[in-house]
Amino acid sequence: MKNFIFFLPEFFLILILLSLCIFIPQYTNRNIYKYIDILNFIEIFIILNFLIYIFLNLNSIGFNEHIIFNNIFINNNYTIFFKVFIIFISILILIIIKDHLKIVFKDHYDFFIIFIFLIISIVCLIMCFDLIYVALIVQLQNLAFYILFALNSKTNKSIEGALKYFFLSSVGFGIYLFGVSLLYNITGTTKINELYYLVILGNYNYIYEKIFSLGLILICLSIFFKLSIAPFHFWAPDVYLSMDRAVLIIFAIIPKVSLLFFFYKFYFYILKNFFFCWDNFFLFFIIFTFIIGILGSINAVNIQSMFAYFWVFTVGFILIFFVLDLNLAFYLFLFLYSINIFNFCICLILLKETKNKSIKKELNLINQLIYIKKSNILFYICFVVSIFSLMGIPPFSGFIGKFFIFITAIGENFFFLVFITLFFTIISCFYYLRLIKIVSFNNNKNWFFLDKISKKNSYILSFFLIFNLFSFFLMPFFIEFFKFLYLSSIFFF
Repeated sequence: MKNFIFFLPEFFLILILLSLCIFIPQYTNRNIYKYIDILNFIEIFIILNFLIYIFLNLNSIGFNEHIIFNNIFINNNYTIFFKVFIIFISILILIIIKDHLKIVFKDHYDFFIIFIFLIISIVCLIMCFDLIYVALIVQLQNLAFYILFALNSKTNKSIEGALKYFFLSSVGFGIYLFGVSLLYNITGTTKINELYYLVILGNYNYIYEKIFSLGLILICLSIFFKLSIAPFHFWAPDVYLSMDRAVLIIFAIIPKVSLLFFFYKFYFYILKNFFFCWDNFFLFFIIFTFIIGILGSINAVNIQSMFAYFWVFTVGFILIFFVLDLNLAFYLFLFLYSINIFNFCICLILLKETKNKSIKKELNLINQLIYIKKSNILFYICFVVSIFSLMGIPPFSGFIGKFFIFITAIGENFFFLVFITLFFTIISCFYYLRLIKIVSFNNNKNWFFLDKISKKNSYILSFFLIFNLFSFFLMPFFIEFFKFLYLSSIFFF
């Protein structure tokens, strides 16, 4: 009964999924209900239930962590906050992509069923504390994305991207399971809390220690593959280029946040306490990721492939937190950069060329961004501010995370890491400024008009614009808030 009470919000999401599975097949016959806006009804139904889910989670915040189903799931204030954050982002995504869905997925109301299925797997991954269950949950996410990638069957690229993601994810999944099997062969458990105690005791002989370290490395590499960290990034540009914009805004934020949240738990309990040269291990991937992210962004011609390299470069900064062992700053950085990337994704999905009232074509090339300033000056300001925030220019929100990196690295005498980070940050500014130059000053003889932004989308853009402008002044509040989450969550068993 106790497990059911603390897992009640997730059971509520399952009920939402079952309700949609019953409703959508029965009431989507267009011959009978062609005069009813079913899409609008489904959107309102999901948003209202998401708000109820947020209320159920907030009702339990402030207590110590709850161990659910024999240490399979752990629910504490950190998990509650990021579950609420993901649901909040999901609500905004549904609002933003509604008009896009009417054009691209107008006959595929199953999109919402897959979306709820994906959200359930993501919130479970945030709570999960067992390596085997993590593998199963990640496979549920992959299953949802296979369908979402291929749902737009009008283009062959979407089916090609789904197949690429399917085969490459299977390879990463096999590497992960092999690493977990090595840990289980030595310890006899896959629960993170039990592995934590075994690592602290360290009762291994030389051979077992090498096998254990190999298992940990394989798990790390499989997660790097999912996060598209160089040199395991090779699949990301093609897959990003083939997916629809509505799927891109989902894929770029929600699963990445949940996977990074789990990986930091895995690092905090196991990797950090196991004797291995993790600093050099992460430093190699940091440098390689910075190089690939910058070179790929400079050579990118398409907007979506450019965004893929944006993420590759950003995840290099996230890896720095594992070297510096910054607990509070990692979650703060993850929260702020998720908002920045989400803001950039909003700008991408709203970039559409209008030929007439019925035909709206997405902008695909970077050079097509030159008419943003001429078409909508406020949208141009939001776009430029999001780029400045990704650069880490003060006083925007992207500066806060990089500020913690430099201050802590200097205090810990990681001068080489400071030099590398500062060097690649300055080089990346060249490309970001080049993008702003294209948007602001380039001219073209051809002329076309951009689609108008709806009132609700303009409100969302305005909210994130204000957030970016004033987040630097709210930094003390953010620090105290995440400190409260840290102190009110028990990180030891």
